[in-house]
Amino acid sequence: MLCLLDYNNSYQNRKRLKYLLIFLFVIFLSLFLGPHIIRFIVTLFNVMLEFRFVVDNYHVYRIFLWTESYAEPQIFYLDDLEGFKNSSFNPEVPIKVMFHGFSDEPTTAWVSLLRDSYLYKTPGKYNIISVDWQSSAESPWYNRASKNAKHAGNQTARWFKSVVDMYGINWDNVHVIGASLGAHAAGYFGRFTDGKCGRVTGLDPSGPLFHDGPADRLDPSDGQFVDVIHTAGRWVGNDDIQGHVDFFPNGGRASQPDCVETAALYCSHFMAWRLFGESILSPSKFLAVKCSSYSDYMAGRCCRLNEKAYRMGDDVDTSLRGTFYLSTSGISLFNGCRICLQLEQLEKQWFQRGWKS
Repeated sequence: MLCLLDYNNSYQNRKRLKYLLIFLFVIFLSLFLGPHIIRFIVTLFNVMLEFRFVVDNYHVYRIFLWTESYAEPQIFYLDDLEGFKNSSFNPEVPIKVMFHGFSDEPTTAWVSLLRDSYLYKTPGKYNIISVDWQSSAESPWYNRASKNAKHAGNQTARWFKSVVDMYGINWDNVHVIGASLGAHAAGYFGRFTDGKCGRVTGLDPSGPLFHDGPADRLDPSDGQFVDVIHTAGRWVGNDDIQGHVDFFPNGGRASQPDCVETAALYCSHFMAWRLFGESILSPSKFLAVKCSSYSDYMAGRCCRLNEKAYRMGDDVDTSLRGTFYLSTSGISLFNGCRICLQLEQLEKQWFQRGWKS
């Protein structure tokens, strides 16, 4: 009988110990691993969302409008045409439509730079529009954002065609500008307005997931004239030919001059919009020559006295076609061909003097 009691007591003690260990394990999980488990579940859920092709929140896309320097933006949802009609929008002056990129916002640094430069250059003579599609381009879901670039371009194009019909806008006055992932959104905007836009500009268009061909990225058919500036190709940017004219400052790849890079190459990636922004007020600052490759350019094979240098940036010649190269020092130009042309000029002068002597 005593043996049986001892066995029962021992069994009960083991049972209590088991429950105590389970309880302590649950407490440990709750205190130390709970937040990580919850974070893992949330992350897994968001990763699954990556497999959706588009989001269903285009109704929250907004339009930011500026027509005066240093003014607060006038903000409208895409379905608020009546509100836009009562804005300061002037259909008689040029229109700049800008698309921000991945994990960005409509008042991002490059939009502010271009806006302030245009409105300083000719106050009150531009409509500056920035498309707010950040709800579809949220970090860190780049795969999802890359798909939504088409959606953003399409929905904004539908809205803009209604604006064109409402005001009778001349398509030649429409210039669409996009940076990074926004460059492809700008291309889709051009595509869904049937290529009627006078100009589409891509500022270092995104590279990842956009190497499959013109059907899924910015390309010359997206506007009457498409110009592209490449500064971080083969990585975060894209050095594929995508426009009627493609400019490659310093070869179009990282690292750009004066850049101390991280793995993301942000400095070089951002250099495209910095150069373009500076060109608005200094149109002759960035001069490029037509050349088949950067190696030929650096070797001086494309620098001849009878060759003309062309402006890169806002004041580009819209009749240009092909690939153009230039050298810069940070943001300001010391045209690389100048050295070559100067040497060629000196050589010619020396030859003439030597021949006469």
